[in-house]
Amino acid sequence: MRQDHKLALKKVKQQILAFCLRHNFRYDATKNHWTQVHLQWLRSLKPGGLYQEILTEYLFTYDQLTDKLERLDRRIEELAAQPEYQGKVQHMSCFLGIKTQTALSTLVEVGDFKRFANAS
Repeated sequence: MRQDHKLALKKVKQQILAFCLRHNFRYDATKNHWTQVHLQWLRSLKPGGLYQEILTEYLFTYDQLTDKLERLDRRIEELAAQPEYQGKVQHMSCFLGIKTQTALSTLVEVGDFKRFANAS
């Protein structure tokens, strides 16, 4: 579910940037997108007519999805802290590039690693 929401957030971000380009709103290219400053800039835009409502809805959707992802991430952290997963998640998190979410999802998908005779 988290991945689905992450994909939806990516799409909304693309839609917002495309909207800005279509209406000739150009953010300084030397600055990063999706920072607090960029979001303030987006919220300060005043396109005419119904375009303001469209931008407001895009930003509302962006806010909803980021809030939902934060809630899901907190819940994943809570689940990973449970005694049945905690030690295994910590061990897997020692590998470069593996954090709590990847470790927990791998553990849940695989179940017991001992059921495999060898690595292949």
